Amino acid sequence: MKFLPLTFEKKRNLYCYVNAFFLAVGVSSLICGIWLYLEKNDFVELTPSSFSAQSAAGLCAFSGATIAIIAAVGFIAVTVEGRCLLITYTCFICLLILIQSVTGLTGFMYKSSTREKIRNDLMSNINRSTATTRAGRVIRLDVSWDHLHESLECCGVDGPSDWFKTIQWPKNNFVPDSCCNAAMFNSTNTHGCGKVGKSQLWYDQGCYEVFADWLFHHVHIVSSLSFVLIATEIIVLGATFLVLCSRPQGESERSPSEKSRSRQSSSYRYDAEQDLVMDGCSDGEDFDSEGGT
Repeated sequence: MKFLPLTFEKKRNLYCYVNAFFLAVGVSSLICGIWLYLEKNDFVELTPSSFSAQSAAGLCAFSGATIAIIAAVGFIAVTVEGRCLLITYTCFICLLILIQSVTGLTGFMYKSSTREKIRNDLMSNINRSTATTRAGRVIRLDVSWDHLHESLECCGVDGPSDWFKTIQWPKNNFVPDSCCNAAMFNSTNTHGCGKVGKSQLWYDQGCYEVFADWLFHHVHIVSSLSFVLIATEIIVLGATFLVLCSRPQGESERSPSEKSRSRQSSSYRYDAEQDLVMDGCSDGEDFDSEGGT
């Protein structure tokens, strides 16, 4: 079975479909980044800044916005048939593939070492009441700890005892009221339960494991999304090269039947011109002969 080669129009249409899918993936990455930023964002101050949920969310959102812009450039390039613009589009996609490959591999490679850093940061923050961001904003860490305890249903780093004799109560074995298990109470009011010394009312589980799992869940989403984007970008590259290597260039892009019809038309015009020349010559000879007589 003989397959007919794709025409330039069909290749361009294929490229547009692939680029539209690329744009959809980029928008999905942007939405995913916004979702990661909003989900349980109340205790990101307790996270290492170099490996935080905010970093993962920012990376997703940035990748999505960048892809949307590049995809728009791709549509413009194929519409105006700008070869230089298509080459620029291809270079940007290659750069994206490189960045996302490094990002995806980094997320999986440094998981074990980062877990210990998370634990150390939590232990240091448990003895601090405030923290200052790079922008100079002062954050109350006790509020962040309360959100962490209530959201993940945990207490302390490894357990409730991490709160004993901290700077909040240096002479007592107390825990924050947010460590109290709401299921142990008939009402939602747990005020003062952290200072009654009844550990059976508190969450037994420390926050380190569940917090690290929550954080790496976000990182795993970003790493997986990076590999999905890489696969999509490779397909886009293939469609782009297909268009770049088959741009119409006069006669070279016409089908054999069109070329044959063009040659036949040229031959007919040449024969017609020859007939006109011969008729002109015969008319001239007749005129000379009449003049001579």
